[in-house]
Amino acid sequence: MPHQPIAIELAYRLVNHGPTVIVSTTDGAQPNACAVAWCAPASREPPRFCLTIGKRHKTFEQLMASGECVLNLPTSEALDALMVCGRRSGHDGDKLSAAGIALEPSTRVCAPRLACCAAWIECKLWGVPEWAEPGPSLVVLQALAAECRPGVLDREGFLDTDRFKTLHHLGGDRFVLPGERLDGGESS
Repeated sequence: MPHQPIAIELAYRLVNHGPTVIVSTTDGAQPNACAVAWCAPASREPPRFCLTIGKRHKTFEQLMASGECVLNLPTSEALDALMVCGRRSGHDGDKLSAAGIALEPSTRVCAPRLACCAAWIECKLWGVPEWAEPGPSLVVLQALAAECRPGVLDREGFLDTDRFKTLHHLGGDRFVLPGERLDGGESS
């Protein structure tokens, strides 16, 4: 089934509510992916996102070398894939193939998409602020393309969290799903 394109200026709506994402990369020979709990829109125009990735992760190394990645949006149906990406190191071999995680080609970058996810934002590396500490690095990405499975967005172009339950990391192995949606209505 073909994917539904998302206007790039609206891609922020896929992660504005704070879900865990899976960042996929490649070195041209072996794809890799890691789970990232801290990902947020940084600007709408141009469409940029901030996330943190450990500097020792193979995904970070591949992102720095290739300058591109895909932000994959998993739902509750993809929890197993998320856990593989979060627990296993890409330095120990091809964890995606070993776990049977299906990949599909992206439209604008070489990094693959995870087929089990509900939506994808293809990005190029925009910047990496210098941090004095070792550990996670803040990464700024610029979106190039965004798509989703049919039906992921509601009629107004927002993520349909009633039908597609994204994963929100609490820590360890604990996640929560989106709850009740509230509409603020018109300002007075």
